[in-house]
Amino acid sequence: MLATLAALVLAAAGGAWEFARFGRDSAAASRNLEAEVRARLSESARRLQAAAARVAGSADLIDAANLDRDRVPELFAALPARADTALTVYVPAGAGDFRVLAWSDGPAEDLTVPAAAQEAPALVVAEGTLGLRLVAWHPVRIGSRRVGVVAAEQILSTTGGLHPSLGEYRLPTSFGAVLVTRPGAPQPGDADTDQVTILSDAGAPLLDVAFSPTTFDVARAGFRRRVVLVAALPLIGVLLVLAARLLFGRTRRGQSGATVLVLAAGAGLTGLAAAAGAPVVALITLAALTAIGLALTAAVATWWRRAGRRAAPSQARPRMF
Repeated sequence: MLATLAALVLAAAGGAWEFARFGRDSAAASRNLEAEVRARLSESARRLQAAAARVAGSADLIDAANLDRDRVPELFAALPARADTALTVYVPAGAGDFRVLAWSDGPAEDLTVPAAAQEAPALVVAEGTLGLRLVAWHPVRIGSRRVGVVAAEQILSTTGGLHPSLGEYRLPTSFGAVLVTRPGAPQPGDADTDQVTILSDAGAPLLDVAFSPTTFDVARAGFRRRVVLVAALPLIGVLLVLAARLLFGRTRRGQSGATVLVLAAGAGLTGLAAAAGAPVVALITLAALTAIGLALTAAVATWWRRAGRRAAPSQARPRMF
């Protein structure tokens, strides 16, 4: 009874979570997807802008390194290192051009400094061989004199090793992978593909996201299978408890029933995990645990029967006086 109640509670909680995540229909799910991508880009943008502003605060060091090559190693050492973020310092090279002076570790490519970034902080999405990258620019000034520009960038999406002209940029989300491009760029996809434009916190177009309505159907179905898996856990636990009670019974038939229950519990859990999209390693582990459980059940049943026979009281002959 308690296991059934627990399963119903878990199923109801999963249904409420599904409604909160996907909404009532595809339109609500589309709004949730847009909010998720916008929140992710907003968080990344704030971090990149803060990183670029910190480096731009070392204007005196950047100016000194530009004038004296012996100061360049000091500038390299001053750049913070982060695995998913690359920092690059550009300095004027004459005729409106810029050259790279220093850079940090991380995925980066040579960029063309936007005109707007030379006067004020700017946020753009750049395309290159590494993929789509979110780039935060920050000008470097000493007084009214322009010293350089700092770029902080992070990869948003790749084409899986293909040249951008041959592949599609896909951004992983909790609803599945969606197609992304720079604002206004041609968007690959089918005719029934929906598209939304993600705006920056300043209201400028930042990224176009395209997705099919079936994306939400697939994601919702996968979510429901995972809910069923979780809701079934109390019932599988009941099967194992019953198997333990039968295992330590006195009848061979009951102990055989314990083996059936262990097999049913293991097969049911493995099947539900497979339907929920569990990785192959997890499925192999569950199958191995089921086999171990069956082997232990047979061994314990044999030991228990022998122990019971040894413990049976012997019928002693009555002594004659």
